[in-house]
Amino acid sequence: MVHPTYAGCWLTEPIANLVGLPVDQFNFMSSQFLGIFFGLFFHLKLQPPDTSPTLRHIYCLVVGLTTVWFCNGWETWHLVLQSSVCYIMMNTFPPQIMHMCVLIFSLAYLVAMCLYRYLLPEDMQFLDITFPCTVSVQKLSSLAFSITDSHRYKLDSNSLTDSQKKRVISKPPNLLHFFSYMFYFQGILAGPFTFYNDYIDFIDGRHITSRLETKDDDKKPLVDPKSISPLRVVFYKCVMLGAWVYLYLHVSCVLVPTSYNADPDFIQRHTVIYRLGYMYLSMLCHRSRYFLTWTLADIVYNASGYGFNGLDASGNAKWDMVTNIRVEKIETATSFKTFIDNWNIQTTKWLRYVCYERAPFLRTHLTYILSAVWHGVYPGFYCTFLSAIWFTLAGRKIRRNIRPHFQESAGMRALYEVLTWFGTQLPMAYIVLPFTYLNVAPFITFYNSVYWFFHILVAVILLIPFDSKQARHRQDMTKTSTPQTDVTSDPGRLSNGNSQRNSTQDTS
Repeated sequence: MVHPTYAGCWLTEPIANLVGLPVDQFNFMSSQFLGIFFGLFFHLKLQPPDTSPTLRHIYCLVVGLTTVWFCNGWETWHLVLQSSVCYIMMNTFPPQIMHMCVLIFSLAYLVAMCLYRYLLPEDMQFLDITFPCTVSVQKLSSLAFSITDSHRYKLDSNSLTDSQKKRVISKPPNLLHFFSYMFYFQGILAGPFTFYNDYIDFIDGRHITSRLETKDDDKKPLVDPKSISPLRVVFYKCVMLGAWVYLYLHVSCVLVPTSYNADPDFIQRHTVIYRLGYMYLSMLCHRSRYFLTWTLADIVYNASGYGFNGLDASGNAKWDMVTNIRVEKIETATSFKTFIDNWNIQTTKWLRYVCYERAPFLRTHLTYILSAVWHGVYPGFYCTFLSAIWFTLAGRKIRRNIRPHFQESAGMRALYEVLTWFGTQLPMAYIVLPFTYLNVAPFITFYNSVYWFFHILVAVILLIPFDSKQARHRQDMTKTSTPQTDVTSDPGRLSNGNSQRNSTQDTS
């Protein structure tokens, strides 16, 4: 029976019971699958220039509002209220403070809703409006920062980074454009977030043409934009979606559930080494839950024609502009930066845009803290992100001081890759485990059972006074003595100089 606190549509309960899902999860999944068909209709029947941008805005807004109302009912008014107050701020507050006021207000509104949810009994916690609200915080704050940046650009264009210049918006959008951006159906339920400029390019029909090479003489694209179709990539991602669903339902939930990591009987029966291995395997399979959610969201975007990102070297269309995960890079990551840069990618872009690039000090710390607050109020979130600060700093220290010692031969470089793969994947699973438990008792039980091993190891690494000058000298010597072909074949070497400047912190 539907709980009286669930605000979404309860008429689907008989079908939800038939397929074995709670009604809130059924409504969410069915809305996303229906979004694919709404997207295909949008792409096939409402293409520019045959369809005006105004009609495209109205379609995305109406379908988005209907979708969120179906899943969240009267709670949709929270999104409307939060967005409306921020829109008034954008139009009335001085630009010098407007962006921070919008960020603080929208984030505080989200935290208040998350706190209310946290205080409810577990059987009263559903897929509620807090999930769409997290995406709205990203949209509102990024839009506000883009408007403020236009005033900064007029005063001193050199004060903006290249990415900030790209996102500059001269004035607040009109009401239709604003609410269409806030409620477009492709990302209203689960995201991922996209920047306002990209969304307007998509609505106006510039989304594809602006990403195609043009002839120098007449600026016409070398490839006919009408030949760019998302249907093949939508089919491919549907196949991948099926794989993630199977992996989550039949492997993660049945064979290697994460709950065993904090189970007293399991802890008593197995050694620490075995349980660390199980921890990695269970978290590896548990990631399929996020893979399936973000892959489904990506399909909805692509089905509507949103997400084109140019052509690859072979001339094939890339539909990864709003992709939120790169699985192969996550599972082969040999550094925290690589892992983070390919996990929840659009949130990483948002964190970099509103915090990391702008923080006057302690950029890593402040970015992780913002990420934790944005995720909610569960203790597990804060344990994960506060731990990630020190793990990230330790990883940088190792890379800066230890890596040069492993660059003297191909064999040593291969050994370094193997060691850093273990040094990335195991600690990442270790610090993300509290994120899956949310509450304090389970992850404290697990950490006690493994003696807080990785936390102690990171503390030791941060306290060791490495001779950074000697390490840099060794690295410079290696560069001068290694053939150019070896350098270019090692992507890590080429990206090492930017690893600290470009590192963005999010482990959601």
